[in-house]
Amino acid sequence: MNGCPPGESLYVCRSLEQQAGFQLAGMAVTIAIAVVGGICFGGIASLLPGLSNYYDDSVNFLHVDFDDDMSKFNKVAHEQEKEVELSKVASSN
Repeated sequence: MNGCPPGESLYVCRSLEQQAGFQLAGMAVTIAIAVVGGICFGGIASLLPGLSNYYDDSVNFLHVDFDDDMSKFNKVAHEQEKEVELSKVASSN
């Protein structure tokens, strides 16, 4: 009925065009699931409160200059940085 010899799998009897169609359909379903999942999770994540104190590990990388100071977003780290700078100035006098 399906054009395959008895006992043969349907996979063996597919033409190249049919197999390409199945693979494209599989990719479309995968992308659709990913997009819908991303939209759902993004909606849920947007309802969560944001971080008030971002982690700043710049103390571990004082010897490296990345030119992207994230401590300006971290009030505690910014205050600590001010204290360190003030102590450096005070110790140099």
